[in-house]
Amino acid sequence: MSRLLGESAWKAAVACACVLVLFLWQAEFRQRLHALDGAHATLGIVFEGVVDTPVGRATHLLRVHSVVPGSPAAGVLAPGMLVRFARPFDPWRRYQPGEIVTLEAAGSAAPHTLRLAASPSAVPRADAADSMARLLLVLPALGFCMALALKGAQHDAHRALALSFLAMSLNLFISFNYMAPGFLHNAGKLANLACYPLAWYLCVRFTLRYQSYRATAQRLWLERLFPALRVAACACAAYSLWFGAGFEAPGLDWLTLLVAGGGVAMAALSLAEGGRQSTGEIRQRHRWLLLAIMTGAVPALAAAIPGLDAPGPFGLRLAVFCCYAGLLLMYVGLAYGVLRHRVFNFRFAAGRALVYSIVSTLLLCCVGLAEWLAAPLLNDPDSFARRIGIASAAIALLTYLGFHLVHHRLEHWIEKLLFRRWHENEQALRAFVRRAAHITDQDTLLSTFVKALDGFSAGAGAAIYLRTPDGSYRRAASSLTGVPLLLAASAGQLAISRGGAQALQVHGVAGILPNQLVLAISHRGYLDGVVVVGNRPDAESFRPDECALMASAARQIGLDLEALRLEQLERQIDELTREAERQEVAQGLLAGRRQSPRAHETPTLSGQG
Repeated sequence: MSRLLGESAWKAAVACACVLVLFLWQAEFRQRLHALDGAHATLGIVFEGVVDTPVGRATHLLRVHSVVPGSPAAGVLAPGMLVRFARPFDPWRRYQPGEIVTLEAAGSAAPHTLRLAASPSAVPRADAADSMARLLLVLPALGFCMALALKGAQHDAHRALALSFLAMSLNLFISFNYMAPGFLHNAGKLANLACYPLAWYLCVRFTLRYQSYRATAQRLWLERLFPALRVAACACAAYSLWFGAGFEAPGLDWLTLLVAGGGVAMAALSLAEGGRQSTGEIRQRHRWLLLAIMTGAVPALAAAIPGLDAPGPFGLRLAVFCCYAGLLLMYVGLAYGVLRHRVFNFRFAAGRALVYSIVSTLLLCCVGLAEWLAAPLLNDPDSFARRIGIASAAIALLTYLGFHLVHHRLEHWIEKLLFRRWHENEQALRAFVRRAAHITDQDTLLSTFVKALDGFSAGAGAAIYLRTPDGSYRRAASSLTGVPLLLAASAGQLAISRGGAQALQVHGVAGILPNQLVLAISHRGYLDGVVVVGNRPDAESFRPDECALMASAARQIGLDLEALRLEQLERQIDELTREAERQEVAQGLLAGRRQSPRAHETPTLSGQG
């Protein structure tokens, strides 16, 4: 009961936090709409070395790089002067027309206070795209946070990842925003400053607690470094709050970058080492998570390095937009890798993408060749085809026919060249399934099916269990070592209820290891047995098409077993029929022998009488 109450309190707390972030989001979104309608103003000051991180340059003393002519700051400030805003978070805001902004300027003379009225200006294209990207990133982060909080409330790793998503949603306040000065803006920016270093700490916590790992040397080393990262992240968060209170925090930008970089490195090492320990789909899942984290972390760290956020074409900062795109891909990749029951195989996806790329290139070449050949015809105004208006249609038709003439053959040749081993294994298993219908002995059928699965799975091994009258499953053929003689009835119930006609992985069944596949041997809904396929020697997971083919083969073997059973019953019926005929003949002969003496004795008795 206490555990359930704890999970309910956790879900309620995360839901409340998400609602608060959404409240800040809608406040920022409304102010942004007003800014796009013309309610946008600027002071006309460009500062030096301001990068897009939560802390910027980690100082409230900003050096003026240039002043826009005709702006409120023109004639008041000069390049090289140091400026400090009266409100600490004003450098991260876009102002409203006529808003009074108080600054303290220091130059060659004594420091003096300035009160500048922001003048209206058009919203720059880079600012509009930047703010919209950050607004859109909040929604998937909160959605994945709630999904993880509701699904994995009992799992420490899921809790850490949910909190990491929640912290990343506060990136709304990185760089700048359109909110008016006040409590909401200050609270959001303070939360952003404190949560940014903690997000990377939580990410590392997720990777360390994602699975139960063996205590290898690298794993122990990461576990020893983890408390140091926790202390550094908490210290960085506290130092960031000190900076947010208006005090100087020298070195905070580099400390933040160090915590984020250390967190990324530890998370990557943890997932890479966990993937080496894992097999099958769990290894594939580790690869997904590693790719997702690196996709979001590397551009984010690059955008935080001074000098890499310089404006590009149209004033757009390409490094910053790469950062936002990487974060979005990271959110999707992490959520997919954690929430999905199955993840697709990278090698299979890359192979199919390569095939489609080559075929698409062929199509482009066909179109280019057709354009080159048809150029003289189309450019000649006196040509007959152009005069009757069928030139374009004829070229399109010929291109279509020419492409499809070679498309099938070329695609088949490319797949045979790149995926020859896969196709050979597939054809070998299909050939065995066709030959299996001619095998007349059950033991021979099962043993050869095990050998066929061994060849198809690159030596993963297989074990076939047939159902016994008491509902359990007895091993009939096997190439796996260490498998039990009997399986509980629960294995078959799981196979037929959850897998049906598909291959599945079962957990918690005695005798079946994690990541081993279970195939159902069934006929008309009746489960005759199960096939357990072992882990592949290369520790890779089976592709979906491989699982489907093995499941189909198991179903066909089930039909063959049913056919053998029917043939055996027919032979038994024939034997019983012949035995019944022999018994009938024997009974007839015996009855005739009994009647013969009686017929011989009757006249003798009558003669004596």
